[in-house]
Amino acid sequence: MMNHFYSYLAGLIDADGSLYARLKKNRTYRFDYQVVPSVVIFQHEKHKHSLQLIHNKLKLGAIRKRNDHMLELVVSRHSEVKQLLEKILPFLIIKKE
Repeated sequence: MMNHFYSYLAGLIDADGSLYARLKKNRTYRFDYQVVPSVVIFQHEKHKHSLQLIHNKLKLGAIRKRNDHMLELVVSRHSEVKQLLEKILPFLIIKKE
């Protein structure tokens, strides 16, 4: 049953999501920067309930509200990103690479 959820999630990320890494200033690191990977799903705030259902089932990341009436479900802890990608990778099509 969970495979259906991760298949759905992969499709949602392929369509309305983003996979990226960014450099974040952090002087406590060797090179003054930290690599922060993220998996993000975007939805309009009118779909807050649906995004909350996904977040509750996923039990990873956090929901943030933007100023343009959009919501983001953001997973950015290294261990959580790895855990999520391992589950959805078999089902990704567009963003598999």
